[in-house]
Amino acid sequence: MDPRFPEWCGATNFGGKCPVQGEGKIGDAYWYFRARGARWSITVATTEDEAVWPREGEPLYHHEEPFGEWPEAGWMSDEMAIAFIVRELGKYREGRKLG
Repeated sequence: MDPRFPEWCGATNFGGKCPVQGEGKIGDAYWYFRARGARWSITVATTEDEAVWPREGEPLYHHEEPFGEWPEAGWMSDEMAIAFIVRELGKYREGRKLG
């Protein structure tokens, strides 16, 4: 687990630049975060593969937002990326009523 995240986020891997990426497990689901170019996204799915490569209608949760101009998202700070991840996993967690 990555100590920069709350334990409930289940973060197992995080870091990098161009893209910034993170992944983990929340409850029985897997999540994947990616920030590249001028966007960032996070997906929660039933399998690791579906979290990384979401297909129409399959993810349990998906959110994406624009971020600056190309290539600013890929240089996002760790602190900002972690804040986005925690915020969106919190929304997923609340919607699923997870511990």
